[in-house]
Amino acid sequence: MTLVYFYQLILALLGLVLLIKGADFFVESASAIAKKLQIPEFIIGFTIIALGTSLPEFGSNIYSSAIGHDDFIVGNIIGSNLFNLLAVLGICSLMFRVYISPRTLFIDWTFSLILSVLLMILIYGFALTSNQSGFLSRADGLVLIFLFIGFYIYIIRTSKKDLPVENEKFSAKSNTWNILSLIGGLAALLLGSKLAVDGLKDLSGLIGISQHTTAVILLAGGTSLPELSTAYAAFKNNKGNMAVGSIIGSNIINIGLILGISVLIHPTIVLKEYFNDLSFLIVGTTLPLIVLIFMYASQKKTGKLPYISIALGTVMMVLFLTFLYSNINEFLGL
Repeated sequence: MTLVYFYQLILALLGLVLLIKGADFFVESASAIAKKLQIPEFIIGFTIIALGTSLPEFGSNIYSSAIGHDDFIVGNIIGSNLFNLLAVLGICSLMFRVYISPRTLFIDWTFSLILSVLLMILIYGFALTSNQSGFLSRADGLVLIFLFIGFYIYIIRTSKKDLPVENEKFSAKSNTWNILSLIGGLAALLLGSKLAVDGLKDLSGLIGISQHTTAVILLAGGTSLPELSTAYAAFKNNKGNMAVGSIIGSNIINIGLILGISVLIHPTIVLKEYFNDLSFLIVGTTLPLIVLIFMYASQKKTGKLPYISIALGTVMMVLFLTFLYSNINEFLGL
């Protein structure tokens, strides 16, 4: 039995590595091809950075939808969004000054909150508590997708168009390498998705961990590693605004696009346990937003940008740890 545990663990870890590295190759090669085609930098950033860091979630969710694995479809998204917002920004705020632009605060972050609240309503209605399972239909998936598309169009139209990048000279060798990297990255992403989902599903069954907890903690944490590494690198290189934008953007993509497509493929039963997880997500999105809005209002005359202070970052980390603790009994199989 020990060998079976070890085998499934190795498969799951290998799958997560392939997910993350496949996403890296896909993003790098897609970015190079986009530059060659003179696609504006804003479009590259908005689509490739935010969507690229969400590719592990996309891969694992689409595969979960294809095999009808309901727990992983919703749990991966909720857990990833909690990890991105509370853990990644919380950790970064302890090391860097995390400034939030007014646009990110009032448009991106607010829209992320709207999507989270809407998701709760679509699943459970307007109930303050849930004693029964909810459901996401294909119609719900279409609503999420259309909202994402509308938001995307709004962002494109209201943002200043970047000038096209200079037409860089690419050799035939570099063109071939970019295309091969794109295909190879996508293949690794698909294979990693299968290995990670199957490995974690079988492992949770063997050692008695609920698939709900496996989805919101193990799978979500693993697929969110690109956001953490990307955010740290961006802050370290004084590109904090890009880091914050990509994190909030990834959360929007996770619910609006990835979950929308997943539900379109496979209408999903949502267990009552996810009500608490969604509540954590809504509170975790709302609390920092309110604090930052008050900070913005009080500093508006000075022209200073609001930022996630060490105190606020600590509160965000405590919220995330509380979320983990709420699932720890299931996680340990107690």
